[in-house]
Amino acid sequence: MNPDPPAAAVGNGNDRIIATYIAMRAPLVRFLAARLGDPSQAEDVYQEMFARLKAADLSQPIHNESAFLFRIAANLASDLRRGGRRREQRDGMWLDATTHRIGADAVAEAADPESAIDAKRRLAAVAAAVADLPPKCREVFVLHKLEGHSHAEVADRMGISRKMVEKHMSNALRALAVVLQNQHGGRNES
Repeated sequence: MNPDPPAAAVGNGNDRIIATYIAMRAPLVRFLAARLGDPSQAEDVYQEMFARLKAADLSQPIHNESAFLFRIAANLASDLRRGGRRREQRDGMWLDATTHRIGADAVAEAADPESAIDAKRRLAAVAAAVADLPPKCREVFVLHKLEGHSHAEVADRMGISRKMVEKHMSNALRALAVVLQNQHGGRNES
């Protein structure tokens, strides 16, 4: 990319300020690089200055052209930094709204589509396996794992011993492990 505007572009009544702009390229770019901390952004802002100067109605004489150009450069650099802060703030708010934090690590709530489809398949397989459990085994599993009752509460509620609750839970978990193992083993891992 040519850092200077073409000479043919100088000629719409803004000749003096654009000629000064071209002559002051090096100090303007250094000033912008110092303000922005990024030489490539400084070049972009320098080019933006040309577009602004070309479009401006500068019918009034400018007494201190270099001060005028540095003021434009400072304003454009400030606008760019302000826009960057707003973008960072907006992106930060979006990240906070769509993620959970575990310590210092951000964990996105939304899974990628392939993982979401895989999770739905596993959930459907587990739901089918729970439905296929013998009635008492299924009831123990639902009361303990899904409703959150303790083994003692399940035993009292169903009128069975805690040992029987443990046996039903063991059978249910074994059946579900087989289903999940078949799901995992049947997947093509490449």
